[in-house]
Amino acid sequence: MDFDQVFHGLKSSGMVRFDGSDELAARVEQEIVRQRKDRKFGGAWKTPTSLGLTSQESLCTSPADVLLNIGVATALFDGSPFAEVARHWAQVRYCGTLRRKEGRLALSEAGNRVVHHHKVAQSEYLGIGFSLVVVREVLRRRYPDWTFSPVDVDYAFRYGGVAGLGEVNQYTDSRPDYFLVGRRTKGGGGLKLVVLECKGTHQGTGHAVEQLAKACKQVASVEVGGRSPDGLMVATLLQASGIESKVIDPPGDSDLWQGSAQDMDDLLNERPGPPPGEFEIREVGAEAAEEPDSEPDSESEPETVAGVEPEGRADSEVGPPPEEGDSGERPARSMVVNVPERLRTWFSKMLANANAASALLFAGAGDAAARYLKDSGGSTIPMNFHEEEGLRSSLRSFELPNGMSILGTRYSTGLPGGRTLEIHKGIEKNLYRELEAGRLAGFMRGAHEIAEERSRSFPRDPRQSVALGNDGTVLWMRVTE
Repeated sequence: MDFDQVFHGLKSSGMVRFDGSDELAARVEQEIVRQRKDRKFGGAWKTPTSLGLTSQESLCTSPADVLLNIGVATALFDGSPFAEVARHWAQVRYCGTLRRKEGRLALSEAGNRVVHHHKVAQSEYLGIGFSLVVVREVLRRRYPDWTFSPVDVDYAFRYGGVAGLGEVNQYTDSRPDYFLVGRRTKGGGGLKLVVLECKGTHQGTGHAVEQLAKACKQVASVEVGGRSPDGLMVATLLQASGIESKVIDPPGDSDLWQGSAQDMDDLLNERPGPPPGEFEIREVGAEAAEEPDSEPDSESEPETVAGVEPEGRADSEVGPPPEEGDSGERPARSMVVNVPERLRTWFSKMLANANAASALLFAGAGDAAARYLKDSGGSTIPMNFHEEEGLRSSLRSFELPNGMSILGTRYSTGLPGGRTLEIHKGIEKNLYRELEAGRLAGFMRGAHEIAEERSRSFPRDPRQSVALGNDGTVLWMRVTE
């Protein structure tokens, strides 16, 4: 693969189509009926609802934007002493998988050539990146004065004391992928919450419909105050002819926390601490959910949960398991986790802190992120690329071509012909200072203003690619002579 072609593809914007039509929602609902009947999938389900859009909606993005979204969303990875190194490479692995084709983003030849387990891994990561790009556009249209950032659901559950939900297997559901936490862009108080499930596939629309049907169980496994949050489910078709996402929208309650601007500052500038209570769990079997969105079994009592670490989620390429005969087979059930009303304020604080931690961890600022994280009980190996006076961690300062000052990490490697590839990951300097000082409210107020730097025109330079996130994060790649 020619490096110059790959690098040019990273910075080339293209269209991504997405389908939010009535026809798609109807197909998913039919698939749910089939799975319930043929595969004895019971438990809790969300009703697949149309976005009320056409099947030919579109948005414009770039591979660099998709990679930035992957990097920030997967930053809450703290189970290894090599976590910081893993974060740095989380999205770089897929730099050569996308290209522009006839005005659309599409899989490159190399991206389309992967097989077997490599295809599953690629589907998982690119499915996350494209899902986040698409849902931000959907939510921008729905809530024009709000912006949303992801928090890993399993991280939130661990912080909340839900150490395990029992074994995740063919009889129980895996959880959704992310909580999307919404904040106002023009000042004022309030937080919104949307539950997101991300899917990716190299197969066709039929398989995407199966994935979305399964997602209707996954998003139904979370409640706040006994009510289902708003939800979005995205299945992205990764194709050489063009990327396309299928989106459905189960209804729910989008308001997480309400209050004035001052109340918001008070909420955010106080660390959450340990949860002042426990999450609740109940089991919903096949007999308790004859129709989507049915009421839970009246005999199912909530119970608190403690136990082992949660199992990993099912691969996005893998559909619901087939029946194995009648011998000892049970209908699948759902394990529903509820954040009790008395924990709503704490839950809101915890999610906002996790947003800040994700941005800092992406930038390589592990020391600053520690105050916003649940103690993992371990330590990571710092990358220590550069020590600079006045900084408390292995960060360096650099300036984007449009004059923005960034703090972050840098990796460089030699290229043929005496050139050098530099990869910079960071966060806008003033936002870093706010978080370093513990001023989460200031960070959340200023992050959207920084995100609007997208509107600044970067010099048209074939030797560099820049992506800016709505939380002030930056992915900057350039080639120097």
